[in-house]
Amino acid sequence: MLDTYTDREPFPLLRCATMAYTSLRRVKDLHKSGSGWPPLLCSAPNGFITGASPSGSLKRRPGFGLIPAHSHLNQTCPWQVIAYKEIGNRKTLRISSSVFVLLVYGNLRRMRALVVKPGHKDTLGIIDIPKPVIDATQVLVKTQRVGIDGTDVEINQGAYGEAPESENLLVLGHEAVGRISEVGSDVRSLNIDDLVVPTVRRNCPDCPACHDDASDNCQSGDYQERGIKGAHGYLSEFFKEAPGNLVKLPRELEAVGSLIEPMSVAQKAVGQAFEIQRHQNWEPNIVLVLGAGALGLMLTLVSRSKGCDTFTYDLADSNSPKARIVEKAGGHYIDAKALNLEEFPKEHGWPDLIFEATGSSSVAFSAINILNQDGAVCLLSVSGRNHETKICLSCLNNHIVLGNRVIFGSVSSNRKHFQEAIQTAKYVDKQWPGVLNEIITDERTLDDYKSAFEHDQEKIKSVIRF
Repeated sequence: MLDTYTDREPFPLLRCATMAYTSLRRVKDLHKSGSGWPPLLCSAPNGFITGASPSGSLKRRPGFGLIPAHSHLNQTCPWQVIAYKEIGNRKTLRISSSVFVLLVYGNLRRMRALVVKPGHKDTLGIIDIPKPVIDATQVLVKTQRVGIDGTDVEINQGAYGEAPESENLLVLGHEAVGRISEVGSDVRSLNIDDLVVPTVRRNCPDCPACHDDASDNCQSGDYQERGIKGAHGYLSEFFKEAPGNLVKLPRELEAVGSLIEPMSVAQKAVGQAFEIQRHQNWEPNIVLVLGAGALGLMLTLVSRSKGCDTFTYDLADSNSPKARIVEKAGGHYIDAKALNLEEFPKEHGWPDLIFEATGSSSVAFSAINILNQDGAVCLLSVSGRNHETKICLSCLNNHIVLGNRVIFGSVSSNRKHFQEAIQTAKYVDKQWPGVLNEIITDERTLDDYKSAFEHDQEKIKSVIRF
């Protein structure tokens, strides 16, 4: 009397209802024949089912099965109030097919997620939400890991973020890696157990950039960003997605798959700089990266993968994990406490390409002043606070114009950049083994999410593991 299904096969409502009805008929038949009540059918809170062997020993399996009547149902099945009633000191299954289907299907279709109320400070919390149901064109992904970055922290601080339309909560998380657990009938490009990384931005319906699948350059501003703006993110046990928004990841990169999203942002920025300067027959000799957070380190690694002489400038000590990562990849680390930015050209030469990833507007403007002729400054960080300073506008104007200097901003990325980031990650992992793993300095479970959001000077990247 044990009905099971594998975690690789689709489990739609019709199949669930059919199996539930079949099992229910068996329960009724056994009772009518005088065999007494069989062991109880009960699903477990995480969507897996607790089953029992004839001896009564419990075991876990994907699917649903039987558990002995003397088991501790309060710990095993949170729905026993709905599905069970007490007769004397025994809990017995109600013979009601509608309740039975609700028990089996409902519990299989719930999952845990980390949510926030955008616009409100410190509202992070874990809740149960419906498990996604895919259509024929989608896939269901079981989340493996999700990285936490400054954007997630700022959304929890109420700085920005937008819940989906008609909702007031937002599932966080946009730096994810997962495995395909269910495939729609029309999907041909992905298979069950494929390792994938999801992109973040979704096209608006109107602008030419989005029509060209370049939502990172959306011209209308009506795009959505999963876990950030108008669409739920990936900090849940499962998420559904269209295949076009997923990129396959080699299995050797699974442990660092959550780094592909920030690396794709770096990949785009470096590529834009080279493309902008291409008409000048320009090759950068010195690259300066300002900031050695996760994004700054990704910029360092992408620049190093292109053979650039790369300097990374940050407040962390010269013997810090950040410094070791930079130097392990063949870059040069500079402790900002030991060298003022204005002194950089005197010590190391004029940088041809500068990436600003500190979040400080004053650092961004200082970077422009030390840029070499025909050079480019790429601004990638969003300044968190209003900061006023006095600048000589004519000096800045003349410096940019007379030196053929370029200043541009870069944000987000698209599928092409994710694909390029995976290739870069493979190169980095082969050229400098272990460097990517060292960037992940803190890995937590979903229950320990608060630790992942705590500020720690020694942290580089926190990851929540499912």
